Amino acid sequence: MPDAPKEKVTHQLYLDAKNELNELMTRKKLVDRNLAGLENSIYAFEGSYLEDTQHGGNIIRGFDGYINTKADKSRIKYSESDRLFSMSSTTFTKASFYIFLAALQIKDNPDQESSQDESRRSSSTSKRPTLKTSSSTSNTAPPPTSTVPSSSSASRRHLKQQKSSSSSNHTKTSDRPPKKIRLSSTADGDEDLDNDCLPAEEIYESQVGTGDKRWTSVPPIMEELKAKAKSLGLWNLFLNKSYPEGPGLTNLEYATLCEITGRCPRVAPEALNCSAPDTGNMEVFAKYGTPEQKAKWLVPLMNGQIRSAFAMTEVAVSSSDATNIETSIERVGDHYIINGLKWWISGAGDPRCKVYLVMGKSDPKNEHKYRQQSIVIVPADTPGIEVVRPMTVFGYDDAPEGHCEVKFTNVRVPVSNIILGEGRGFEVIQGRLGPGRIHHCMRAIGMAERTLDVMIARVTDPSRRTFGRILARHGTVAADVAKMRIEINASRLMVLSAADKIDKTNAKGALRDIAMAKIMVPQMLQRVLDLAIQAHGAAGVSQDFPLARFYAGARTLRIADGPDEVHTMQLARFELMRGDDIRTRDNAIKARRAQILDNGSKL
Repeated sequence: MPDAPKEKVTHQLYLDAKNELNELMTRKKLVDRNLAGLENSIYAFEGSYLEDTQHGGNIIRGFDGYINTKADKSRIKYSESDRLFSMSSTTFTKASFYIFLAALQIKDNPDQESSQDESRRSSSTSKRPTLKTSSSTSNTAPPPTSTVPSSSSASRRHLKQQKSSSSSNHTKTSDRPPKKIRLSSTADGDEDLDNDCLPAEEIYESQVGTGDKRWTSVPPIMEELKAKAKSLGLWNLFLNKSYPEGPGLTNLEYATLCEITGRCPRVAPEALNCSAPDTGNMEVFAKYGTPEQKAKWLVPLMNGQIRSAFAMTEVAVSSSDATNIETSIERVGDHYIINGLKWWISGAGDPRCKVYLVMGKSDPKNEHKYRQQSIVIVPADTPGIEVVRPMTVFGYDDAPEGHCEVKFTNVRVPVSNIILGEGRGFEVIQGRLGPGRIHHCMRAIGMAERTLDVMIARVTDPSRRTFGRILARHGTVAADVAKMRIEINASRLMVLSAADKIDKTNAKGALRDIAMAKIMVPQMLQRVLDLAIQAHGAAGVSQDFPLARFYAGARTLRIADGPDEVHTMQLARFELMRGDDIRTRDNAIKARRAQILDNGSKL
């Protein structure tokens, strides 16, 4: 993963994307007429990018719907060596991802851009159609617009140029210093994953070790990957633009990046400091923490120096209903005393885990059942904490992080360790789990894509034949591949829609969309994995392929952060609440119909 150059990256990445697409067109002699629509969309995006940066607009929001939705409709076939190939959405996702990378580049000194670059940029915009207002003749809808923080160097430059003529149309949205995001300068958005994270998977597992060593050491290769990711600016990408501590991405923008990390779930998320449960805990500290709490815990977490755990689920009660939690948080003077038995505490086995966020009842007699709970910060070395045992998921212990049973016996912490305030624990977990559920779904899409890749590689292998033909030539196998592609793409759109809704409202305003994604995506992933395992035969459930481990994670995801049933009931409530409105509308339609009939059937 080479360092990205500090200047001219934006324009060059765009040219790389365009050149690769043109090369594919020439080399493969692509003939589908829909290609013209795709090409125009990308060129139009260039004009929209330049124009939107001038106006301080959000050039990223909606990029997936703008480029990929059109691309997914284009099925471009070509012939090579007498074999028929199909360039489906994966290839086009690459093209849009190049543009996504280009748009994220923030140069240290944009004013140093050469006149040659400016000339090329000016020439490209004069030759290609640009998206403007509703009067545009393009059939592709432009990305929705919104303002972005003034941390964008390109936006600041263009805003400065137009300040005298358009200052009344723009408002300053942020005073914080510019974010120096530097993504890889490679043309392929997946190249860092292919060059580093995926090759590191087996090395990582071998370095975990055996026996007790699995819980006392950290694979050295992980620290190497983290250092490289930091140098490229691929760090803490999950923390959206609402937080000054983050890189300034929206949830929609992060969705594509998070999906890529899902292709290598054991390594890539942690390598980018974007893995659960740390992501959710960092969001809690960033959103609700005091300055002292942030300094002590958020800073080292964001630096990747420590890890954390979130302790909510309990052995004795059905924890899918968080109001059942029984762990006691009793105030005695200037301290809280914590007693309780938790389990499935992810990350508790990690030797780097230095802090727990513990949910319990501080006011069990409160008549409002959602004000009984509180969340407190508990340093992992506090006396009275016992990691009882690691739990396994279908035999996988996920060391060194693990999912552990943890006992709290008279654990004493100062009252200053409360998060947000007494009785506000339920509020905190709702703010934490909403984005976290979407992050899980984003990574699940990446797992599904890799699963499909693994299956296609298997069924098209010329050496693997049954009844005289390769597996892909069997109708049932081909149909399964088609089903997998349809379900993955549909799920991706569901997740992107939910992420966009969070950006436009907040996690609470997107509960309906989050519920739909949390129900749909893990079930999709489980079905996709099941089909891939079936196509692999006995090898599919072996250690030689990632499918068995993926399946364990997929099945667990239907329980983690709220089981399917809870989200299904929540979604049903949202829908059924519309009953009165629907009846009112129907009655209005009937009344209007009667009025028309009384008027001699004239409107």
